[in-house]
Amino acid sequence: LSSAASDVYKRQSFIRKDETGKKNLLFVVNFTPVDRPDYRVGVPKRCKLSLLLDNVHGAYKPSQCPTYTAVKSECDGQPYSISYPLGGYGTAIFRF
Repeated sequence: LSSAASDVYKRQSFIRKDETGKKNLLFVVNFTPVDRPDYRVGVPKRCKLSLLLDNVHGAYKPSQCPTYTAVKSECDGQPYSISYPLGGYGTAIFRF
């Protein structure tokens, strides 16, 4: 693989949509040891995302979930995006 092509496999994100569209999950995974302090990931709509779990803090209590607001900034083929500090070998799960 070329360097650009192999870079695709170093960080991945995907969305798991629920039937109602009200409890969608966004999974973000970094397969490298490199911290990404301002990692941008695309989302399909303007919304608030609650961080449910990450590899630093584990699962957050429902009342203590940090929130991130999607902004109009195209990324990953999506019209909106958030910026999140993704650590090396980091994982994060958001609900929106």
